[in-house]
Parts: sequence; structure tokens; C-alpha cells
Amino acid sequence: MAASKEIPFKKLFRVYVGDQIPNDPTMPSVAGKYEIAGSTMIFNPRFDPPPGVTYTMVFEVSEAYSLIAQSRPNGLPNSVQETFQFPTLQPIYGKAIGAIYPLADVLPANLLRMYVYFNQPMGLTNPHDHVWLINEAGERINTPFVEITEGLWNANRTRLTLFFHPGRVKRGVGPNLTMGAVLEPGNSYQLSFDPEWKDALGRAIGETSPKSFRVSEADRNRINPQNWTIQAPMSGSIEPIQINWSKPLDYALAKRMISVIHENQDVPVIAELFDHERQLQLIPSSEWSAGKYFLEIDPRLEDLAGNTAFHLFDTATSSMEDPKGRDVAPMRIPFEIE
Repeated sequence: MAASKEIPFKKLFRVYVGDQIPNDPTMPSVAGKYEIAGSTMIFNPRFDPPPGVTYTMVFEVSEAYSLIAQSRPNGLPNSVQETFQFPTLQPIYGKAIGAIYPLADVLPANLLRMYVYFNQPMGLTNPHDHVWLINEAGERINTPFVEITEGLWNANRTRLTLFFHPGRVKRGVGPNLTMGAVLEPGNSYQLSFDPEWKDALGRAIGETSPKSFRVSEADRNRINPQNWTIQAPMSGSIEPIQINWSKPLDYALAKRMISVIHENQDVPVIAELFDHERQLQLIPSSEWSAGKYFLEIDPRLEDLAGNTAFHLFDTATSSMEDPKGRDVAPMRIPFEIE
């Protein structure tokens, strides 16, 4: 067959929505890309076909033989067509959600973010139609999160960031005064999910266990890396560096904003959090060399309430000790591997 770039794919192979080929040749077919794999022509639709929708495909047999300059064998039709549906997929009960952070069951009243990790990419619907924050009375709280229609997802739609409305977290600003804080100290809440919420393949997530937690007083203290404890491994080993701190840090930020420097070079490590985000282990890709190292901390690293080492997220006044908005160099804490 001719090279794939010369093949008039649309003329040979088309897919339509519905149970028949349209009489009007100008009616558009389903959008997608074509490729040749050996002797097989493959059509990949631009969007995942939803289950239950009827499609009809047509392959122009005569056109294909004409293209390769061969006569059509006797008994073959001029074209073939097939009507089909993608089956309705079964719910993925208990397998949709991998983890919800923070892991702790007691969280501060000025909690800023929660992360929901899924075991597979999720669909394109507005996630705020399917995620509910429920109070002790079993009532859904109105607009607890910043609502972005497409949601705050990572690139492959497996991590959803739920950003508590900052105007309701900060004291003394409009939404906090008119609507009140989302979370109240001493109360309990559940983060729950719509069982009909569908993943990228159209499968409902089914019933899932809610994230239940109680609320403590707000945390309005800066991070203090000088108080962290660093347990260094021995040279020649592949044991992790272990760092412990007193209060949980933001899970996603802590995994990417703490690095290891040796001889002015980044050391490749894999970051894993433990003990309800109060311990970080940095796992090397090769054996440690003896020498002097630095733990480098991005100044944007936050705790659960958005506080950094340099400023408080919720502060009534600013000062020279609170340099939010100004450039701050990364912090470096020295340690040694023997």
C-alpha cells in the first residue's frame, strides 16, 4: 500500500454518530487520527466515545483496491459498514481513589488545600459537581472550594487539588465576613464523592469511603526548618536521608520543593512522605558519596495552612519580617555524609 501520508483516509474509512451512513456526503464524520499498522488501518477518535452511543463505520472496499492499483476480487462488496455501541462500563467500586491528603484525621481550621489522587485518569466533567464537603448535620457546605470549571488537575488528570476559598480562610476579608469560614474548630466534616462521577473511560467510580476529619484551631505559625532533624545515611549506602519536622507540610509541595545539593550540583533523589506528612525520606538513585551536603528548601514551601518559613498566609499586618511578595533565596541547611 502507498505510504501512509498519501492515503486519503477519510475517503476510505469513516465513522459516524447514529445507526446509518448519512445520505448527505457533506455531513461530518467523527474527528480523529488514522494510522497504518502492518495490514491494518486504525482510527483513533479525538475524544473517548461515551458508552451507549450508537456509531456506524463504513469502509470503501472498491476505493481501497483502486488505491493500490488492483482489481477488486469477485464477490467483494463495494463497501462494508457496521453499526456498533461501546458497552456500558461497570462501576469501579472501591478502586477509584488511591489516597487523599492530608492524611491526618485532625486538620487546622485554616486548611488551604486537599489533594485527591485517583488510580486512573478522570473524565472531563466539572469536579465540583461531584465532590462534596459535608458537615456534622449531614449538609453539603456551599462553595467551600475555589470552583474552576475544569478543575485543578495534574497533566494526566489523576490528582485533583481542592483549594479552600482563600477569602473564607483569611480573617477580616469580604467572603469571610459575609459567608463565614468553611471549617470551624471542634467540628467534624467529611469529604465525599458522587458515586456516579465517571473516569476517562466512562466508568462510574461507585461508592467510595469518605475522608473524615475533625478540625482544630487555626495554625498561624511559620515553618521553621532550623528545627528540623536530619538523619544522614552512611556513604556507600543507598539508604534515604530522613528529615522530620513537628507539623504536617503540604504534601505536593514538600515532594518537589526540598532537594539535596552536593558540590553545587542537584543530587537525583525520589521524595516520599510518611508519618502524616511529618517525615520526608529522600531516596538516592545511586550510592551516597562521603562529603558535605545541603538540604535546599524552596521559600514557597507551605504547611497545611499556607504558611511558609517567611510569611503567614493569614496575617493582619506586613513587616520586614514578613517578606511576602519579595524575592527570597532558597534556604540551605548543611549536613554531612561520612
